[in-house]
Amino acid sequence: MVLKQLIKHRYFKITFLILLILSIIIISIILIPSSNPKIQKIKEILTNSDKCTAENTTFTVSPIDIENIVSIIPLGNLNPSGHTFPTDHMYYNIKTTDGNAQSPTVDVELYAPIDATIETINVMTYKNAEPPSTDYSINFRTCENFTFYFIHTTSLSDKLLNEINLQDDDCDEYTTGGRIYQNCWQEVNIDVKAGEVIGTVGSGIRTNFDFGVTDNRIPPHTYANSERWEDSNREDMFYTVCSTNYYTDELKAVLEIKIGDWNGNKRTIDPICGTIAQDIPETAQGIWVLKGTKEVSNEDPHIALVHDNIDPTIGVFSIGNSLENIGITSGTYRFNPKETGSINLDFDLIQPADDIYCYQVAESFQGQDNNFSILISLTSENTLLIGPYNSLECGSGSWSLNEYVEFER
Repeated sequence: MVLKQLIKHRYFKITFLILLILSIIIISIILIPSSNPKIQKIKEILTNSDKCTAENTTFTVSPIDIENIVSIIPLGNLNPSGHTFPTDHMYYNIKTTDGNAQSPTVDVELYAPIDATIETINVMTYKNAEPPSTDYSINFRTCENFTFYFIHTTSLSDKLLNEINLQDDDCDEYTTGGRIYQNCWQEVNIDVKAGEVIGTVGSGIRTNFDFGVTDNRIPPHTYANSERWEDSNREDMFYTVCSTNYYTDELKAVLEIKIGDWNGNKRTIDPICGTIAQDIPETAQGIWVLKGTKEVSNEDPHIALVHDNIDPTIGVFSIGNSLENIGITSGTYRFNPKETGSINLDFDLIQPADDIYCYQVAESFQGQDNNFSILISLTSENTLLIGPYNSLECGSGSWSLNEYVEFER
């Protein structure tokens, strides 16, 4: 018994001594300057294992073959009521079987654009579609502060699919944009290499896929009420960036040419890849939340007074579903902004007051049969009233907001 205790004691001392020596060596490598390239490499591995660098934040491969990309829709796209706010990802439009935007898309392979680790996979079922359909979201990380994702992946590679083992409590159900979704999520830890096939997109049923990137190293975007985003677990809105800015120079040059819409209209105003944060405090411009509502994860009831993501010289009302009872259906309503007067005045020029402004939105691109204009009043820096004016033309003024809905920052 005494011998065993001595052995244990001795073993403990030896183990402790070895660990102490290793600790001294590691600390010495990190702290003591050295010109030895081997020592420098070891120091880099020990101190920067999760550090973001140019190497692990640069996409070296296009997510699909470039010839299959018709266009790339920039940040800030508006598609209410599900995407009432400027959208925080870009859309890669996929080539169709005959070149017509309304035709089925081709089935194309989806590649990992960089060496990365897949952290979660979401399985999304569109329950009230005819017939119901399912696609996938894939969420990646390359380093501590850099993440990206693909949404609307139509199939997964066997390597990814084999990691999915969903349980009932891994799913929830919600409604947005008039659609019912079941969202299930699977935590994984899958390493992929740049250029590795991870699934497919298009496949005749999806016109595009989403590519979103967040970089927590950038200065955070500014919003009129930042606490709303923090409280709703949408902190990514502060750090959304443009995917095309993170490609190699050669790929960026090729892909930036494709930034525009399905119809060949190109964005020519910087930033070419668009923007999502358009709030200007103490003006009417930006995102507005239905009064009494705190949640912004579901965008359906809210509105945004912003500018078009293809042609930012155009003003846009992005309207959710809270105005339908007073005659303004969910949709986007465009107008040509003016710099003076009370008709079509640009949103960022409206200051808090009791004044009423009128907007002639008869030329909305979605083809709504509009028989009205839109009236707004910024009664305080955090309160906006909006309602219809029952005429296509605003006339000479003296308007009254007889029916309206109140929104706040």
